[in-house]
Amino acid sequence: MPPPAFSPGGFISGPGPDVSVKAAPGQFLDGIPAKMPPPQFEVVPGGVIGMKMPPVGPPSLAPPMMSTSLPDLPAFMGLAPPVGPPPAILRPPELPPPAGLLAAVDAAVERAGAPPSGPVEKVEWQAHQTGEGLPYYFCKKTGESRWVRPCGPGDVIVDPKKEEPKDTSVKGKLGEPESWESIGKTGWTRVQTDKGYTYFYHKKQKKTSWTCPPEIAKEVAELDGSLGAVEGEAESKEEKGDEEGKEGAEGTGDAQGEPAGGEEDGAKKQTKAEKAEKRAQQVEEEQKAAKEKDKLRNFKQLLVEKGVRAFDKYEKWVPKLMHDPRFTAVTGLKERRLLFEMLAKRIETEKRKTQAVCKNRGREAFKELLDKAEKLDLLAGRTVEKALASMERRFGDEAQWDAVPERDRERMVAEAVAETTKRAEKQKEGARANFRTLVLDILKGQEEDPPPFSKARRRLETDPSWTQLASTERENLYNRLARELKDAKRKQTAKRREVQQELEEARKKRKLSEAEEKIFSVFSEKMKNPYSLTWEEAKPEVEALQLQKGFGLKDDELEQLWLDYQRRAIEARREAWLRILESAGFDVIGPELEFEEVVQRAFSTDTDVATQKAFEGMPEEVLKEAWTQWREQAYDLAVEDCQKWLRTCQHLRGCEDVEPTGGDDFDRLMRRLAAKDVRFRRLNGRPEHQTRLLAGRLRELRSLRGQKKDGTGEDEDEFM
Repeated sequence: MPPPAFSPGGFISGPGPDVSVKAAPGQFLDGIPAKMPPPQFEVVPGGVIGMKMPPVGPPSLAPPMMSTSLPDLPAFMGLAPPVGPPPAILRPPELPPPAGLLAAVDAAVERAGAPPSGPVEKVEWQAHQTGEGLPYYFCKKTGESRWVRPCGPGDVIVDPKKEEPKDTSVKGKLGEPESWESIGKTGWTRVQTDKGYTYFYHKKQKKTSWTCPPEIAKEVAELDGSLGAVEGEAESKEEKGDEEGKEGAEGTGDAQGEPAGGEEDGAKKQTKAEKAEKRAQQVEEEQKAAKEKDKLRNFKQLLVEKGVRAFDKYEKWVPKLMHDPRFTAVTGLKERRLLFEMLAKRIETEKRKTQAVCKNRGREAFKELLDKAEKLDLLAGRTVEKALASMERRFGDEAQWDAVPERDRERMVAEAVAETTKRAEKQKEGARANFRTLVLDILKGQEEDPPPFSKARRRLETDPSWTQLASTERENLYNRLARELKDAKRKQTAKRREVQQELEEARKKRKLSEAEEKIFSVFSEKMKNPYSLTWEEAKPEVEALQLQKGFGLKDDELEQLWLDYQRRAIEARREAWLRILESAGFDVIGPELEFEEVVQRAFSTDTDVATQKAFEGMPEEVLKEAWTQWREQAYDLAVEDCQKWLRTCQHLRGCEDVEPTGGDDFDRLMRRLAAKDVRFRRLNGRPEHQTRLLAGRLRELRSLRGQKKDGTGEDEDEFM
């Protein structure tokens, strides 16, 4: 739209429609090029062409209506009375630009280009748009609006901040409780939220009131008067009256029409002096509030330094505090008393909270020491006294050691020792179970003749459970499992043999007739020593019995009956011989004796004559084979007895330095032990067992002595 036309005498005025007029591009308007943003003009309903001002606030406020106030214009522009309606399109006359306007523009350009005389203050301008899409700029600090983009040295253009969505719920409007103030002993509490709302709440009766209840009005008035927490009601009523007066004025202005509204907007605008005065009052109020806070802070610090407790009497402390300026800074007597009682309780509460936090921190710090002690193996398998002594030697100089009292320290160490010992025992049980499974897997298929521990050791060392068990425990567990498997295999074989014998006997019983049983009976009566006789040697005596004619037997059948009878008799005597050896005991017949000595002791003069006659003619190889079988079992039992004796033997005291791998001292110790106890002499026939058992015990004693020096092992007396 072309710019409005001007006359030398002033504005063209008159009634006309509400039409905005702008300068055409590339034309001059009073000497100002159109490419520079010129002031925008509009035709108001009164017929006056005036300058259109930008909105005076951010877009959250409704853009102001068209103002009838005229801007400061050059002197040649005056306001003329209306002379008629203006044309729809106005064009400026082709006249030279006035000299006054050009001079004003030159001066403004010179001032804009001049460097600032002092430090430049940063001014933020927010960029907005009107409802018609026209851009304008608003300064929140000064409340000024411009159509032209500010380009001063301190002007900064920023985007307006988007408002966050408001919480429309009741709780969101009121906010969360921020402070609670007890009103004496009435049970009422004054609650203030973070949104600035204040209400009264009764704890026992569960009542809530926005206004002060009448029964506590006096206490609230005294409390407010002493602490200066809220403003008087008169000031609130006065402000409320002023707001009502303003609302009435606005309603009257709307009724009178547009011109009146424009005048009211102009009256509402504050001058810079009014803004400065308001800012000074605000700073003064902030300084006053800061001084009040300092008074309260100093008063509280004074009570903390003097050691005031929660229920101390105010009268008792007044003589001690009255000479301190921090106490006299609070002038009101009632204010001092109320402040003393309130802060004394608060100080005690804060003190308890601080002590609880320090106590928890001390426990956490000492728990770190317990974790370190557990990693260093200072807790598992020990008494509380030894664990405390070990930890004090290791961590006594650290600050974490004194972080808890002595009683709590002992209790926490006792709990840690019990828990660690229980966990270690559980781990050891798991290691034993894993080691047992590994040993059973290795001995599978070798139950009758299991390999010694020294040969199976290489395969056992690769398992993780090897390092979790002591050397003696590993060897004992292996030997016990090997012996159990061997005994189980022997019993299984004997059971199988017994079953086979029963089956054979049953089969023979089914085959043998009454005649055959009678023949066996005749053999037992007539042939007293059938053990070493061959059939050729026994045949004449058998034929003399005339059994063939009586029972109708053939020669081969008679020979088979004789051999069966001989085998049964030898097996019966063999079992009887084993029972004699087992029942004699190690004191009479030990595994260290040779076969001839064993036979001599078994059939000595103390043995009855019937037993001696029963074994006359018994083949020696049968008795020797049975004795060899018994001797293997006896040696296993003798090894267990010797190992138990070595663990309680008093002759090994002071022998920890003897080299377990061999030597003169080791040989002398072997001879001395053999001379001292028969349990060691029983293994004379197996010197390798003697050497292995004694060397293992010497290593164990040397390890126990090393642990005793470090203070980490138990007393040696517990193993002797």
